[in-house]
Amino acid sequence: MLQHGTIMASYTSVPYMGKMHGNHGGIIINVSSLAGVIGGNSLAPVYTASKFGVVGFSRAACNERLMAENGINICVICPWVVETRIKVISRQPDDVNSIYLNSRTIMPAEVANAVVGMIEDNCNGSVKLLMPGRAPIEVPRRRLKSLLENKL
Repeated sequence: MLQHGTIMASYTSVPYMGKMHGNHGGIIINVSSLAGVIGGNSLAPVYTASKFGVVGFSRAACNERLMAENGINICVICPWVVETRIKVISRQPDDVNSIYLNSRTIMPAEVANAVVGMIEDNCNGSVKLLMPGRAPIEVPRRRLKSLLENKL
């Protein structure tokens, strides 16, 4: 489940978006997850590692010379559980299930609205956590356990 698609798509977009290729630049919004910023889920270590990879790659690539010369910014949205057909809760301890079942999921439109906001802000290097019923929260480059404890 390595997120090589995120890396490939980001670099493949340069000729289509880049100023050095006669275009106008733009913003790439990569999608991670809550797991990509807090980790700690021993039930899904590969998923967690891949989502951390999306955040790490995006934060590194947004400062890369290739992206800067082409006017391309890169940001990440990290949503809570999104209401989709593939959302399945299984084989998880009761305390994990209770967190998911007792909180509201995020609707796809909420994720889309947050992405539009990031584009309008012309963000670069931002990682935004999207929780139910809240405005997107900027994830600092430091450990954010204390931030989440205050926001959940």
